Amino acid sequence: GWGGAIYADGSLVIRDSSFTGNAGGTGGGIGGSGGAVASKGTMLEVHGSTFVDNAAGPGGSGVGGGHGGAIYGQVTDGMLVQGCHFQGNSSGIGGSGGFGPPGFGGAVMAQSYGPGPILVAHSTFIGNDAGPTDIGGAGGGLAVANNPMMGPHGEILVMGNVFVGNTAAVGGALYMRSKGVAAQDIVSCTIVGNEAGYGGGGVYFESLLIEGMIDPTLSNSILWGNTADALPEISPVANFPGDPFVSLEVSSTDIEGGCMAAMGQALLCGAGILDVDPGFVNAPAADVHLQPGSAVQDMGDDTALPADVLDLDGDGDVLEPWPLDLDGSPRITGAA
Repeated sequence: GWGGAIYADGSLVIRDSSFTGNAGGTGGGIGGSGGAVASKGTMLEVHGSTFVDNAAGPGGSGVGGGHGGAIYGQVTDGMLVQGCHFQGNSSGIGGSGGFGPPGFGGAVMAQSYGPGPILVAHSTFIGNDAGPTDIGGAGGGLAVANNPMMGPHGEILVMGNVFVGNTAAVGGALYMRSKGVAAQDIVSCTIVGNEAGYGGGGVYFESLLIEGMIDPTLSNSILWGNTADALPEISPVANFPGDPFVSLEVSSTDIEGGCMAAMGQALLCGAGILDVDPGFVNAPAADVHLQPGSAVQDMGDDTALPADVLDLDGDGDVLEPWPLDLDGSPRITGAA
C-alpha cells in the first residue's frame, strides 16, 4: 500500500514531525509510493519535519518501484514542503531483480494533477537515492512534475534548497519535466556532489510535447562537483525534438564547466553564468556555507527572487522578494 506511515486522500497538513524507517507496501504490482507519507488528494503541506531512512515499496515481477522514498504527493490543489530535512531515503526498486524501473524521487516525488501550485522550499536533501544509478530511476533527491495527461497545471517553485550526495540514473539531485503551460522555476538552490549514471548528476530537465510556451528557469544557484556519464551538471532533453519544445533558461548561476558545456536542444544560457570554485566550507560533510571571500558571494540577481508567499519573516508582506536564506538570515544584504 501507499504511505508507510500516513496515507491521505483529502487534505493533509504535517508539522514538526519525524519519520524514520517507514516503508511503502509490496505486492504483485507497482510498489507502494510514499515510504513515509503519501497523499492522493487535494492539498498536502509538510512543514519543519525530518525524514530519515524511509523507502517506497519495490515493484512486483517486471514492474516499477514506488515513487517518493519519503513523500509522494499526487494533488490537485497544491503541495508545499517547507523547512524539512531528508536523508537516506529511497524510491522503490523495480521488480524481478531490478528489471522493472525504480520509482522517481528518492526523497520526494511531487506531481500536480490540477491547478494548484507546488512549492518545495528551504529543505535539505542529503544522500537519498532513486534506485541504482544504472537502472531507470530519476530525481535522487526530488522529482517534480505536472502530470502530462492531466490539466490544467499549477506553477512549480523549487526555492532555496540544498542537495548533496543524492543518486539516480538521471537527475542525481533533481528531475523536472515541463509542457510549457505554467511557470516552473528553480531558484537559489545549492546542488553539490550528486551522481547520475547517465545524465544530469545535478539537474535533469525533460521537455515533453508542449501545450504552452512558458520556459522553465534556473537562477541564483550553484551546481558543482556533480558527476554523470554525460553532462554531469545539467542534462536538458527534448523528448520530441522535431516538434516545438520549451527550454530551461539558466542565468546568474555558478556551474562547473559553465553553461555551454550542457548547451543542447532544451537549454538556454543567459546572463550571469559563472564557472568558479564556490569555496564551500566542507562540501563532503554537506556544509555548503560559503567561505569568506567566495567568488560567488553577492553574485545573484535580486530580480529573480520570487515573492515571499510564505511570509517567512512574519511582517505581513507576501509581495516582497523572498527575504531569508536557509539559515534564516537576510537573503539580500547591503541594499541601498
